[in-house]
Amino acid sequence: MKKQLFSLVLILIFFPIYADEVWSRSVGGKTFTEAVIYCSMLNENGYTWTLPTTKELSGSNENSGNYWSSDPAADLNKNKKHTDDEDKAWFYNFSAGKREKAFVSTNMRVICIRKVTEAEKQLELLQLEKMDAEIRAEEAGRRAEEANKAAENAKIRAEEANRIAENAESRAEEAENRAAKIQNEKEKSACEYARKEDRIETWKEYIEAFPQGQCVFEANGRIARLNEEAKENAARKMIEEAEAKEADRKKRGILIWSKRSEQKMNWTQANNYCLTLEDEGQKDWRLPNIDELRTIIKNCHKTVTGGECKVSEKNGCLALSKCWQPYQTCYCDNKDVMEYSTLGDDGTVRLWSSSHRDGRTDYVWGVNFDNGGIKSSIKSDSGYVRCVR
Repeated sequence: MKKQLFSLVLILIFFPIYADEVWSRSVGGKTFTEAVIYCSMLNENGYTWTLPTTKELSGSNENSGNYWSSDPAADLNKNKKHTDDEDKAWFYNFSAGKREKAFVSTNMRVICIRKVTEAEKQLELLQLEKMDAEIRAEEAGRRAEEANKAAENAKIRAEEANRIAENAESRAEEAENRAAKIQNEKEKSACEYARKEDRIETWKEYIEAFPQGQCVFEANGRIARLNEEAKENAARKMIEEAEAKEADRKKRGILIWSKRSEQKMNWTQANNYCLTLEDEGQKDWRLPNIDELRTIIKNCHKTVTGGECKVSEKNGCLALSKCWQPYQTCYCDNKDVMEYSTLGDDGTVRLWSSSHRDGRTDYVWGVNFDNGGIKSSIKSDSGYVRCVR
């Protein structure tokens, strides 16, 4: 019995009742977003888990592999020189012993962390006090038995042992009552605090600490409603941001190009193709004018925007004789150039525009990417189409 009591004392002196943090089992093959969601949805042992920082990861028991961290994304681009960091997040490389960054779409291992609450530590301390009292009670009983067998001093020693036992039992009962009272007060206080804060995290912390508490039903209801409100707010914000982004794009005159049509078609078909196109969730597509087509020409200084070629709807120059003469100013003949399109159109592609040639409504201007040239063609001819919005 003395050995048991001595072991209990050593545990209390040299070891903490609880660690400050607890780690989950590690899993693999998750992107950054999946890692964040995995930890937030993890319900291992009924606790709330989060994705750890790289500092926390460096103190874990893992010793190899790459693990996602929750380090703020704002740390990625402090010098504002590398714009490719916008789609990256921090991870901890255990082999190198440092944090690094990777694209959020990369699959890496994940381990989650939770913090041990002060309430858990206090409750465990009370349980240890109770254990100590029970051990002392057993020791007192043993002494009482030895006292009964003793000679002349047996009675005195037995009475002393009984007194010690009674005191021990009283302390044990007092410890139990104190623990119950503290638990009830904490549960009541936690419920009131959760109502005041009314946040998902606070209600979850309450349920985790008091799974049989009086406010559990209320907590589950509030969590469900707050989750619905969060989803509604997120959806509303996403729509508002998309609308604002689209309004800003239109205000600044930024062009969005569709994919090139798979088949060639005449001008009328091309015009209808754009008017009925629904791509990327948008329907306001149209056939581009010749000035807009010139913005996707490259490697031909004569026909790019502002080049020698005079053909332009914006400048009111769409006549063949006035704007396409001399015709040498409206194409390039550089054998070393392999591509004249910023969108990757090769030399077999000719794109329609919506700009008609002056005096000939059956002819429209277009761009040939075999030489970066601007040329008018009859509407019944065939060509590819890229729509714009």
